Amino acid sequence: MIYRLFGLGKVTLTIDRTNWKWGKSNLNIFMLGVVYKGIAIPLYWHMLDKRGNTNHLERCELIERFIKQFGKDNLEMIVADREFVGEKWFNWLTNNHIPFAIRIKKNSKVKNHHGKLVQIKELLRHVSHQETYRHGRILTVDGCLVRVFAKRDKDYGLVIVATNQLETVDAMTSVGKLRLYLLV
Repeated sequence: MIYRLFGLGKVTLTIDRTNWKWGKSNLNIFMLGVVYKGIAIPLYWHMLDKRGNTNHLERCELIERFIKQFGKDNLEMIVADREFVGEKWFNWLTNNHIPFAIRIKKNSKVKNHHGKLVQIKELLRHVSHQETYRHGRILTVDGCLVRVFAKRDKDYGLVIVATNQLETVDAMTSVGKLRLYLLV
């Protein structure tokens, strides 16, 4: 109903999760929203019967609900924060030709130009506060070939985004206001 109400076509989707306690009960809500004019409008949500993060099967199920109802042709990209990573998840998105731009953790393992496994932050030490940096090589993160972009936030911490759209010029524009898109 919301999708049709706003007359949406091809959309960027965001996934997010929140977990809090209500008395002795854990409330853990996993949501999928559509990005519309800088906000995320929830389309689907699932109450998880556990604490903590989702697994790749729960993520796939939520994306498949969208595809079943609206079609893959209406899905432009998935954006998500750092908790939504992992080899099975990244490969499922890539194998199903679903573009993503997902923040990754600064301790994610990649190979440097010598072939040595290092934390990705080691490759990005030089990134300044004023720039969006596009890493020169395609890297493997969580078993998936990705293009990596990085910038510094207002506190000079690294914001690192991985995308399976290897030819993209700037994945940061896809998730530039990621915090505004996240549902909770």
